[in-house]
This record gives sequence, C-alpha cells and structure tokens, in this order.
Amino acid sequence: MSAENIELLTGIWSRLLQTSPVAPDDNFFDLGGDSLLAVNMFLEIERATGRHFEITTIYDAPTIAELAVMMESERTTAYSPFVKIKDGEGAPFFIVHGVGGTVIELTALGKQIATNNPVYAIQAKGIDGSLAPLERVEHMADFYADEIRTMQPNGPYLIGGYSFGGVVALEVARRDKV
Repeated sequence: MSAENIELLTGIWSRLLQTSPVAPDDNFFDLGGDSLLAVNMFLEIERATGRHFEITTIYDAPTIAELAVMMESERTTAYSPFVKIKDGEGAPFFIVHGVGGTVIELTALGKQIATNNPVYAIQAKGIDGSLAPLERVEHMADFYADEIRTMQPNGPYLIGGYSFGGVVALEVARRDKV
C-alpha cells in the first residue's frame, strides 16, 4: 500500500470523523462512521483519485490500510446481495434492507443483535447500478430466497427486516424455497 493513499485516506477520515490521530488499522465504524460519512468519504476519494467505489466497499475494507490496498488494486467488488455485518458461527441471521435498498445503516443494528451467529445484511439488487433493480416485493422475495439458499442450502433460516425490509422478509419466509 502506498504512503500516498494512506496519507490521503488519513486526511479524509480525520476531517470527516473529526478525530485525530487516525491509525491505518482503525475501523471506520468503531471511529463513529455511518452511512452519510461513508458516502462523503467515497465522494472525496473519487474527486481525489478518479476511482469510484460502491458504498458497501467499506464493509470489505473498513480500515485505512485495507482501503488503501483496494485503491491500488484494479479489481472492483462484484455485486452480492450479502454484506457481512458480524462474524459468528452456525446459521447466518439475514436482515433485509429498508426502502432505500442500502444496508450501511444496518451496521450498528447488526452488531447489537445478541447472537453468536454471523449476521448478514441483504442489499437490494441493482443498488450498485450494474443490474436492473427489482420493483415488486414478490420478486425481491423470490430473488433473496434463492440467494439465501446458495449461502445456506438447508434451513432453518433466520431472517428479519429493517422497516420496509420486514415486509420483504415476511414474504421470503412465506416462500416454499426458504
């Protein structure tokens, strides 16, 4: 990882998170980062470097060191409906996104869920602009049920939803597939 990217990110994080010093291994969320700050951070990175990153990149690279490595890589993250919020053992607990389709606001909620199971947020198909979005609850439920089964072929399944996501989660649970 280049010293230039570390310096750039350290300056952006210090300014946005209003804290100093910021170490390369500090976690964005542990420092008080939220969805609005993540959006602003990635806009600043894009202005400074010309590279566009999806907001969920912060889950794959939640530290300056990890994000600097990602900035130097040519690879981009492919869409996945699943964003890991919390590590654990056993069957995952899935939280379906709210009406906006993003899941970054679920970070704090997911970490507070009293379970030893891993927690995954499900983000909307099309949220990254690479796929056509789903517009009907029934279509979302079918798609998410199929995706859940790719991660966990057999039940029982643990699923909930955030706001509008509760409606989608209920519809997923009603499917014979899950």
